[in-house]
Amino acid sequence: MSDWNKFKPALPATVPATSTNLSKQEVGDLLQTYVPPRRGRAMIAIDRSGSMAGNNKLKHAKDGALDFAQSASTYDIGLISFGTDATVHLAPTPNVAELSTATAAIEIDGNTNMLAALTKAGEYLRDPRDTRAVILVTDGAPNQGTKTATLRAAEQLKAALPGFEWVAVTLPGGRGRGRHSESRSPS
Repeated sequence: MSDWNKFKPALPATVPATSTNLSKQEVGDLLQTYVPPRRGRAMIAIDRSGSMAGNNKLKHAKDGALDFAQSASTYDIGLISFGTDATVHLAPTPNVAELSTATAAIEIDGNTNMLAALTKAGEYLRDPRDTRAVILVTDGAPNQGTKTATLRAAEQLKAALPGFEWVAVTLPGGRGRGRHSESRSPS
């Protein structure tokens, strides 16, 4: 088992592991399942790589992020998209309308550089008074940078930022396993 796969727990019973199209509600439900309902900040990082173009994956990721933000009223939510590079579209804010506008601007481009997304997210999650989370929504593993470097960056963020969590919601049909799963950083 690779280091990457050891952070993937079993699927919740409500989401079929063989699903090829997740609805925005299913993506939103998964995000809600893994982020505690406390005051905090979260950066949602949406994969915009070329593989997200099929099966409405990018649309479902965007819609799920908005559903999550609408229900996570105690969180300020920011938005990053990542492809070959990572772009911060919105710093954490309680304003869901701003998040909606920023989410609509994300377009398909490039590879899957999760390391860049984690690095950018860490810049916005330094306040120790908040619960902090990075939520990666992707359809596969990193193909720019290494999996090891990506995991190391997540572990370094967790060590440097007490209360920090990261979650990866993997959409089905990507170059990874083609199934739906969630990941958490080690405790």
